[in-house]
Amino acid sequence: MAEVTFQIDNLYRQAFPNLASKPLAKLEGVRDLAIDRLDRALGNGYQPSLAEQAPAALDFGGVQALALKQGSEMSYLGTPIFQPMFFVEGTYQMLGTGSRQGQVVEAPFDRWRLPASATAEFNRPKEISKSKPNAAFGTTKEMWAFGDWDVTIRGFLLHPDVNTYPEEELLRLLRWEQVADSIGVDGEMFNFLGISRLVIERINLGRINGMPNLVPFQLQCSSDEALEISLQNNRPQ
Repeated sequence: MAEVTFQIDNLYRQAFPNLASKPLAKLEGVRDLAIDRLDRALGNGYQPSLAEQAPAALDFGGVQALALKQGSEMSYLGTPIFQPMFFVEGTYQMLGTGSRQGQVVEAPFDRWRLPASATAEFNRPKEISKSKPNAAFGTTKEMWAFGDWDVTIRGFLLHPDVNTYPEEELLRLLRWEQVADSIGVDGEMFNFLGISRLVIERINLGRINGMPNLVPFQLQCSSDEALEISLQNNRPQ
C-alpha cells in the first residue's frame, strides 16, 4: 500500500483558502524573483570561491546550551505538541432527544485534547461610541465596554492509521458541538487572555480532494463568563 504523508502548511492552504497566511507564501516567490533580478543587474559580480577553505578554529568552551522549550503533550507519533488545547471535563447541558425532546438535559463529558493540528485565532472588538463635533477634525470617542473574544479554532481530524476514517474523533467533536452550554477550555493562550469558557456558535466540516480520510474542521466560538461569577463580582463591598 502506498505511503501517505502530509504537509501541514499545504493542508491548511487547501482546507482554509481564505487564511491570511496564504498570500504570505506568494511573497517568497516575489522575494526570490527580486533577488534574481538584482543578481542579473549586478552582472553576477559576486561569485563565492569554490576553493576549499580550512575551517576556522572555534572554541566553544564555557558556552552553555539552553534547553529548548518542548511541548507539554505528545502526539501519537511521539512528537511534542506546542500549546495544546483542551475542552474541560464536566457536566454540560444538552437538548434532549426522543421522549425528552424539547427538554434540557445534563450529560457528563470527559476532558478532550483537540487534535495536534488545531490552531486558534483570537479577535476582540471594543464597543466604542463616536461623536462628530462641529467645525473640527475627527471624532470624539467614548469606550463603553470590551466585546467577547471571537475565537476561531481550525484543525484536522486524522486517524493514527491514515487509511482509516477518523469516525471516533468526528463523533466526539460533534458531541461537543451539540452542547447547549458554555464549555470549559484550557490552554496556554486561553489562560494568558483570561478565557476560561467558550460557546461554540458554528461548525464547518470540509474535505480535501484525494484525502478521503482527513476531515478539516473549523469552530467559530465566543468567550463566555459564568453567570454566577458575574453576579458575585457585582456585589457591593
